[in-house]
Amino acid sequence: MKLIDHIERINRLHELIRYRRTGTPRELAKRLRLSSSMVFKVIEELKLRGAPIKYSRQLKTYYYGRQYLMNIKIDFRFLDEEEMEECRGGNLYQPLSDFGFLFTGQGLIPHFCKCLPITN
Repeated sequence: MKLIDHIERINRLHELIRYRRTGTPRELAKRLRLSSSMVFKVIEELKLRGAPIKYSRQLKTYYYGRQYLMNIKIDFRFLDEEEMEECRGGNLYQPLSDFGFLFTGQGLIPHFCKCLPITN
């Protein structure tokens, strides 16, 4: 699933930046299995969201300009009866955002998803 792969890459990027082990942009792209242009896009997106990412030409690594915590997480688990009731039961739900979705059939949802029934 592309969403989960993207989250894992961003978490990996965060760890590399945090420990100043990204290497050059080209090396970082290779580590993340992305193109250099995609690495620049991801870093720019994180900067727009407040990440204080800097690059040191001397050290040849990205780093955070100040202490920074990023926690992107997705959990999958079975819902208990009460949680299913809160979602109004049933099998069909519509997404609330790009990241809000429900896997039906087994009752699995990401922990950040709110459920809304599909209305026709």
